[in-house]
Amino acid sequence: MTIFDFLNNITHEKSKKELDISDQTLYSPYIINRFLSQYNKDICYVINHTVNKHCDGNLDKEFHYKFLTNVLPKLKKKFIRYIKKKKEEKKPNYDKCASLHEISKREVDLYFKEFNLNTKKYE
Repeated sequence: MTIFDFLNNITHEKSKKELDISDQTLYSPYIINRFLSQYNKDICYVINHTVNKHCDGNLDKEFHYKFLTNVLPKLKKKFIRYIKKKKEEKKPNYDKCASLHEISKREVDLYFKEFNLNTKKYE
């Protein structure tokens, strides 16, 4: 089984499957909680106020799996959009332009923003 099979069984199928030894190595309560908390606000509330609050980090994986299967209602299939970190935009380097005109980088940045100049010529 993969992590997505576990999620599918917890949220949609609700079949009472036992975890065998090979499944226990693949099952990660942290990842399951993270994906389920992004499913919707109600599931996030349940995860935060039951599993995260009252269960310690050394919780048995099989108990965690059975608990979520029994507590969470059967849900409609929905695409879970995993939240990614936003990439920072690359700031242009004004060293060449600043040294060419003998002004500070801050002033160069202000000039480019104020007059909407093309920065590619100076990179």
